Amino acid sequence: MCWGGFKPTVLRELPRLFFKVRLWDQSELIDQFLAAYDELDEDLRAAVPLKRIWAVAAQDQEGES
Repeated sequence: MCWGGFKPTVLRELPRLFFKVRLWDQSELIDQFLAAYDELDEDLRAAVPLKRIWAVAAQDQEGES
């Protein structure tokens, strides 16, 4: 996981190491965490308590997830 991006040398190695290494930037890390949150162990969810909320999306955000 890298919060600030990856160096070009790392990105060049990615195709060779595709099945050995998975690179997540901050956006993908958060997306994957939120996607798996409901399946996490109760203790882990208690350590990172989240609450699902509904919000009205702006017109230009319609259809985005």
